[in-house]
Amino acid sequence: MNKKEYLFPILLILLTVVFVGVSLAVILTRGKSAKWVNRKMKIGALMLSMTLPSLAGAQVTDSLPPVVTCYYPVILNEMTINNSEGKMLKIQKRKDKIIKGNITSRVGNNFSYSIKDSSGNEVQAQEVLPADGNFDSYTEDFEIEINRKIKHGEYILYLYSMLVSEQTKNNHTAVYKLNVR
Repeated sequence: MNKKEYLFPILLILLTVVFVGVSLAVILTRGKSAKWVNRKMKIGALMLSMTLPSLAGAQVTDSLPPVVTCYYPVILNEMTINNSEGKMLKIQKRKDKIIKGNITSRVGNNFSYSIKDSSGNEVQAQEVLPADGNFDSYTEDFEIEINRKIKHGEYILYLYSMLVSEQTKNNHTAVYKLNVR
């Protein structure tokens, strides 16, 4: 073991002893001394910042998912469209033949979309493919090419984290209103 491996447990033990001492001071002042409460919070935060990365066991990189806490769970296979205004996407048929988006927290390789008219009739549906050709990253960009046969009007774009053959009415990942002009 090197020096760093010895120092961490010793420093943590010392901080624990100081934390217990400061906690006793807070108890003795019945929590009315802002100075002691502030010290307790700072020492506790320091201890947490030292121990949480080692408890997680991994660094966050492009290939590893972020550490999940009980407060903010990671949404897997989150599909979003670039340049949308909220959940509304406006396309000028002559200019914008391709819709660009991305998948974050990707854990699968099967993604698809479906474009339906206001009556619920499917106008276009295909698999979503990664822009770089391979699903090899935790975050992937994708492109959807709009069929030239789609007429001007209002549509709904459904994004799925599954194959086209597995799509049903309620198992989509995201929904966008699509205005084709």
